[in-house]
Amino acid sequence: MPMKYFLGIVLSAFVIFFVEAGYASKTAPRYGELLASQKFRVPEDAKMRDYLGLVGIKGFFTIPQVKADVVIIYIFSMYCPYCQKDVPNVKEVYRLIQSRPDLYGKFKILGIGVGNSPYEVKLYKNKYELPFPLFDDKTYSLYYSLKGIRTPCFVVLYLTHGGFKVIYSKPGTMNNALRFLDEILASPLLKKKSGQ
Repeated sequence: MPMKYFLGIVLSAFVIFFVEAGYASKTAPRYGELLASQKFRVPEDAKMRDYLGLVGIKGFFTIPQVKADVVIIYIFSMYCPYCQKDVPNVKEVYRLIQSRPDLYGKFKILGIGVGNSPYEVKLYKNKYELPFPLFDDKTYSLYYSLKGIRTPCFVVLYLTHGGFKVIYSKPGTMNNALRFLDEILASPLLKKKSGQ
């Protein structure tokens, strides 16, 4: 097979994969679904531990142990161009949360690199200067528990007596940080809590 045809086939395969990855909306978790508890290694960075409120916890933790009312999970892959393109919006959501007294300390963000090793996750965090903790999902455990969801995807969890419930999910890029945050705040469960 001539090299130019071989390269064309490889390039086409990559394009199909990433287009599918960016727009796979049918696999997102539905509103109110309970998210299975996944274990993540406690961050070595003291600032990241403090941010998550993991005081006195060693080894591994689960998302319900995060000190927050709402946890926004940013599901990404180091190799996903849509994830890379959307990083400024993700960082803006973090900035908006940190700047609002009604959300600061109550809303937390953490990222999970699907199929990425700890090294790849660290590389992604450093390259894009992400100010919140990132964790690897090298074994695809979260990926499979979320029905094979593609990247990027955002899953928002709200703390209830039964654990965290999914109150919002968005497959694909968020595109607009303020609108994304407004959509989360429009959740019926959050409105009920605030008495709106």
